[in-house]
Amino acid sequence: MKNFEKRLRSEKVENLTEKSDKQLKKETIQKLKEAVKILGTTSSARIIKNCPQYLKYFDRFYRHKVEWGYEGWEDFLAKEGLRKSLKDEAIEKLTEAVEKFGLNSSKIEKTEYSKYLRRVFRKGLKWQDLLKKEIIPRQIKKEIFEKYKFHETIASLDMEKIVKKFLEEKYPQRKEEFKKPSLQVLRNWQEEIREKLRKEKGWPY
Repeated sequence: MKNFEKRLRSEKVENLTEKSDKQLKKETIQKLKEAVKILGTTSSARIIKNCPQYLKYFDRFYRHKVEWGYEGWEDFLAKEGLRKSLKDEAIEKLTEAVEKFGLNSSKIEKTEYSKYLRRVFRKGLKWQDLLKKEIIPRQIKKEIFEKYKFHETIASLDMEKIVKKFLEEKYPQRKEEFKKPSLQVLRNWQEEIREKLRKEKGWPY
């Protein structure tokens, strides 16, 4: 992150005459909060990698963070109420674990991710429900962003076809089990993106 900030400082400073400082701050905070919500992560590196259209807002944030009252990204997350809950952190880590070790929770229990399994189990969450409603949809979201990048494109996608293709390629033995709950989550997520575009750009979705 230090290298990232150093690079940003070396770039040309944005012309503040186009918008007032107050407007710039409001827009930047709104966009960064939106990125965290839509992508489901507080990792700035992951947001920039998976959705590069937010880079300019991180650029602006790091240029003006001190005058806007923030020490850095972690301070921004804390002050704006964006820190991940223990549950969200656990689900994010377990999504990583599934990528590495597969769907079997018994295998994950033997790895460094075991503490996250115990955390979700203590909260009364069931592994199969987590797979269907959280972990598999997050995997599909990641693939969508890596391939399509921009919200305008994602808003137009046929989610049923994407979910079907993903499950047939990655989890063919369990595609019917995962299809319906994953599709519902992703359609809700897509509708959030469409609503944002309707409000901001007047897109006729």
